[in-house]
Amino acid sequence: MKHDKVLITRENMERLQCLLDSRKSAGDRDRARLEILAQKLDSARVVASDRIPQDVVTLNSQVRLNHLDGG
Repeated sequence: MKHDKVLITRENMERLQCLLDSRKSAGDRDRARLEILAQKLDSARVVASDRIPQDVVTLNSQVRLNHLDGG
């Protein structure tokens, strides 16, 4: 799987930052995952909604998956 730079809309960045802020007092159970999310957001490139390529999944996207072996 290819891991390119994360693209994110300003709206989604704000939503996820609010989530992180609200979970700062979370117990140790989620701390590692929240730190990973924070690091991803720190390195993400914020772009306008209309600049997100059609093959990029964003929050509230609907996707269709195809099982390559079984169709």
